[in-house]
Amino acid sequence: MRVSTRKEEQRSSIENQKRLLNEWALFNGHEIVRHYVDIRTGAYAGSRREMEELRRDVIARRIDGIVTKEISRTSRDILDLLELKRELASCGACFISIKEGYDSRTDEDEFFLLLHGGLAQRERKVTSSRVKLTQMLKARDGKTNVATPAFGYKRTADGGHLEPDPVRAPIYREIVWKFLSGWGQSKIAKWLNQRGIKPNRGRRWYPNAVRIVLTNPVYLGVTIYNATTLVRDAETGLAKRVLRPKEEWVIKEGTHQPLLSRAEWELLQKEMETRRKLHWHEWQSGKRYLGSGVLRCGVCGSKLYGHGERRAYFCSDRDGTCKSARRSWNMDVCDKILMDLVAGAVSDHDRLLSAVVRHMRIGRDDLSQRRQKILELAARNREARQLESLAFEQGAITVEEYQERMSELRKESLSLRLELERLAREANSEGDHLREASAIAKKMADLLRHPDELEHGVKLALVSAVLHAVYIDSLYRVSSVYFT
Repeated sequence: MRVSTRKEEQRSSIENQKRLLNEWALFNGHEIVRHYVDIRTGAYAGSRREMEELRRDVIARRIDGIVTKEISRTSRDILDLLELKRELASCGACFISIKEGYDSRTDEDEFFLLLHGGLAQRERKVTSSRVKLTQMLKARDGKTNVATPAFGYKRTADGGHLEPDPVRAPIYREIVWKFLSGWGQSKIAKWLNQRGIKPNRGRRWYPNAVRIVLTNPVYLGVTIYNATTLVRDAETGLAKRVLRPKEEWVIKEGTHQPLLSRAEWELLQKEMETRRKLHWHEWQSGKRYLGSGVLRCGVCGSKLYGHGERRAYFCSDRDGTCKSARRSWNMDVCDKILMDLVAGAVSDHDRLLSAVVRHMRIGRDDLSQRRQKILELAARNREARQLESLAFEQGAITVEEYQERMSELRKESLSLRLELERLAREANSEGDHLREASAIAKKMADLLRHPDELEHGVKLALVSAVLHAVYIDSLYRVSSVYFT
């Protein structure tokens, strides 16, 4: 069962779907093992948690098949439907849709499944276009389109505009003041969490959420629409959000009361950029600490960050709940621990060579897996083209739709073919790369015979190549080590 949002009016849809499925199972003598409910868009099945649990239960043979009210409740994407149906068949399970009367046990021809799926996909695009047009008109009129207002704002009584939240707007101003007075994003997030102040989305504040609040132009009284869009990732098949070209954005100023003046906003963004450049300069100039990105607190698991002047690492305590007896670790002691771990790993030549190979991304298994993935995508592309041709011959789609879809599929086919050729060239040169990796491993082993004489940049490279995560407790004892 699936609905697209958590709105109150859609709860009855779930109950209606459940009642229908229960009646169908009772009438046909089946036992309902579990109801899988997703409150997400049906555009891509892979982005839905309950759908993934369903797949795992099928593979584990916990269920004999799945039934849905209609095909679009499962997914509105043809490739997802076909993949799910074949995955079920490979595990001896069936797929049944009540509305369309489809049963994979009797309907072996996948064409009808894809035809129904194609109609559902087309319906999604039409509905999406209609919704997008409505939202575009609202944006041009200066009305808000967001389901959840930015922190510090609330919807007006008519729900069409934003207005300052009398409780949260002052808190937003304090967030800005603290940042401009020197506070970091992590410290601000911890301060908010300790006071029980919740973000508009989620339960806790994190540094990235603070960054979004500090860079959102909505606080200037500006409404921006059509800045991003969802696309399907070619490798994972999942939906991902990407930024549109700026000329496609709809920007409307003066749509609501600002919480910052233009001068304050520019000062805030200048400070954000200054800190970003300072961080990047330290990273590039070799001042990055050996434990950065590697050391973890053995109690809460948060990353440790370095403070050069105090020569210490501190627990970032990302959720403000760390109960470690130690709040800081001596940097020199920690760095020696890291170099000792590297030296120990390097003494095992096979492990070292394997780490270097993975670091250079030239492993045979990786190449083989990538090539197999491309071949699978190419096979799906050929099947999709054949199905489009068949659908056109049967009159299920128009000439314009056929030409548009075939053009996209041909472009995808060309991209996959070029990637296969690139992988072939990479495979042919792999022998040379392996010899190079072996030479690098030998050089690393030679360097570590006198670790105190190494330059900081070399130590950084060694730690990065060998260690992924090192968990350390308050007594400087290493509890867990994960190698790259």
